[in-house]
Amino acid sequence: MRRRSLLAALGGSCVGWLGSSQPVWASAEWDYGRRRGPRRWAQLDPAYGLCQQGRQQSPINLQGQPSTVALDYRDRPFKGILQSAPHSLRIDCPSGCGFWEDGVFYELLQFHFHTPSEHYRQGRRFPAEIHLVHRSDRGQLAVIAVFLAPGDRLHPELQAVLAIPKRSSSQQLTTDLQPSVFLPRDRTVWRYSGSLTTPPCSEPVLWRVCDRPLLIARSQLRQLRQRLGVNARPLPA
Repeated sequence: MRRRSLLAALGGSCVGWLGSSQPVWASAEWDYGRRRGPRRWAQLDPAYGLCQQGRQQSPINLQGQPSTVALDYRDRPFKGILQSAPHSLRIDCPSGCGFWEDGVFYELLQFHFHTPSEHYRQGRRFPAEIHLVHRSDRGQLAVIAVFLAPGDRLHPELQAVLAIPKRSSSQQLTTDLQPSVFLPRDRTVWRYSGSLTTPPCSEPVLWRVCDRPLLIARSQLRQLRQRLGVNARPLPA
């Protein structure tokens, strides 16, 4: 599947994977409300069946201890493209950034935001969460998740993203971004195999959830909430 098509699919979540590189198409509209929200996704379209029937659905409550192996992330500055995604704030990224694991390189495709966090850590939920979406050359999806928590300082790169007005068309950022600025310094992660957290909730997706949150200003957390509303999938029942 072409990179551009995949980016659009992940942004709108109208296509996913069932353990291979073959896409599963779906067209039903969904959201986070009562009538078309997470508890009803599986009833909106047969292609969303895994949202209810899947055996390794995300998000989860992370318990126990994270991995002792830190994330090996490689990146470079670039000018991303802010996309008008229906349920999120999404930045599409050019090729060249990503992480290595067990001899496999997972290339960054895009990153987006959820408020509040979708994952829990030891029963705690955070105000927001970033998902950095990657794919290997074999088509395996991998997502790095980063919790966002209140701190005392503005995060300059996030502020550059938030300063761009919401529009119906894509916009190229004028400020260089580097994915590593959205990762905490301590890159100890929780590792598990799960799913997409939006329809069609495809499995499997390799999750790497950073144990330490990234601290940003309280005003930035407010801006994210105002811009996104609630766009977090609850823990699967």
